[in-house]
Parts: sequence; structure tokens; C-alpha cells
Amino acid sequence: MRDTAWKYLGAGLLLFMAACASMNADLYIIREFNREDKAKLLVERGIALYNEKLMEQNDLKALPKVRSAFNNALGADPTNKKAEEYLAKIASFKSERLKTYISRARSLREKKNRSDRDNYEMILSIQRAAELNSLHPDVIKLRLETNDTRKQVIQKRVAALSELEKKLMAEKNQAAFEKMLPQAALAVTEILHIDSGNKDAEKSRQAVEDFVKARSSEELLKAEASLAKKDYLSAQAAVGRAERGLAAVSLKPGPDIKFFRYRLALRWAQDLYGLKKYQSADIRIAEALALNRSAEALDLKAKISKARS
Repeated sequence: MRDTAWKYLGAGLLLFMAACASMNADLYIIREFNREDKAKLLVERGIALYNEKLMEQNDLKALPKVRSAFNNALGADPTNKKAEEYLAKIASFKSERLKTYISRARSLREKKNRSDRDNYEMILSIQRAAELNSLHPDVIKLRLETNDTRKQVIQKRVAALSELEKKLMAEKNQAAFEKMLPQAALAVTEILHIDSGNKDAEKSRQAVEDFVKARSSEELLKAEASLAKKDYLSAQAAVGRAERGLAAVSLKPGPDIKFFRYRLALRWAQDLYGLKKYQSADIRIAEALALNRSAEALDLKAKISKARS
């Protein structure tokens, strides 16, 4: 209990120190940078967001955030030409994308014998156009004309997701389970792209995430049992399954998995060192140090390096 308390206290202190460091950096910028330098920082940030969110990810919901960076840059320095240039680019981006989505939706609306995929792409194009300008006359008209189709598209995907969720939670085969996880994640994403507040999709996503977390915890227990028996390959396989499950539903491994990875690599390195397999031990200790540069790991690294030389 005392060790656990100290561990959490240490983590809390690290977070506090990180927050203080961040605050000090902000205060330094406010105090030491002139208006032109602040504007340049904001423009650099805005360009990074523009390239990542708009050009690479086509994240239309990020438009206000991207625009804000350049507006704030002009607020700091009204003469900053780069900020003006990118605000013009954003306006052009919005206008061109709006035309593209409206054109795409119209084309699909007029297509005969549309497939289910065609219907989804049509509704998605209308939704994205609405995210850019929900009051545009063509967007309003398209939404009214396709409202029934939109309901059908959503209902069909919600039903399919419900069935997939049941199969996923009943699946015992690990390979089949891992194959279904991305399918479930994609099904949820597709629904939320055209109906961001869909409660059924959100409920399924939460249920799947909770199930994956529980299954990953079970895998970590298996990994611990294998580590206790010095069955390092089995431990590595089990923790790998835990990580893959979490990654498939866009969840990051927690500190427990990272700490296990460290202990696994360290124990493995210690045994290999004892067997005088110094090259293999060096590989494992490098893995441990990448996760935690503890005194114990550094000491073992020094011993291995000395033995190899």
C-alpha cells in the first residue's frame, strides 16, 4: 500500500511540475516576446494546424480553431502578411469544399439505382456541406429532399452495428476478435459522421470500449502469470494482444501496460545476462531503458556493456 501511495504521489508531483513548466513558458512568452514575435508563433501554429487538420485530415470542425490562430496573429501584429494570406486560403478552402460537396451530393441524388454506399456518400456529402454552411440554399434543399434516405441509412447502420457488437462480445477466437474490432470502430465512425449525436452509436462505442478494456486487463493478467514463470515469449504475446485490442478502438495503453513492458524487458535482460548471452541481453535492456531509465536498468546496461567489451 505504501509503495502504491508513493507511486501515485510521484505521478501527481510530475504532473504538477509539468503544469508549472508549461505556465512558466507561457509567462515567458507573454513577458519577453514582442508583438511581432508572438504573431509569428501564432502563424507557425496556424500553418501546422492548417496542413494537419484541413489538408491532411479534412477536419471541417477544426476550421474555427485554425482561423482563430491567424486572427489572433493579426490581433498581435496587424501587419503580418502571412496571417492575411492564410485567412484568404481558409476562405478559399471553405468555398471550394462547399461547392465540391454540393456537386457530389447532387450527382448522387440524380443517380438511378443508387447502392447503399451511394446513399451513404450522398448523405455524408450533404452533412459535410452543412458543416461548412448550414444556411446555404442548396444545402437546405438537399437536406429536405434526402431526409427519408438519411433516416434509412442511419437505421441500417445502427442495426448492423448492434449485430456486430453482439458477435464481437461472443467471439472467443483471438484472431477473429481482432479482425472485428476495426469493423466495429468503422461502423461507429460512419454513423457519427452523418449523425454526430446518435445515441445508439455512442452507446455501442462505449460498450465495445469497456469490453476491450476488460479483455485487455485479462490479457495483462495472463502476461503477469507468464512473467512469473519466466515464460517471456508468452508474456510478450499476451501484452501484445492487450495493446492491439486497445489500439483497434483508438485507446492508448495505460501506465500499467507500459510498466509491465518495462519489467518484462528488464527481467528478460537479467536472465540473458546471467546466461552470458550479452548481445540478446543488450537488446532487451535497450527496450527497458526506452520505457524507464531506472537506476536498476542503467546499472544492468553498464554491466552488459562491460561484459561485451
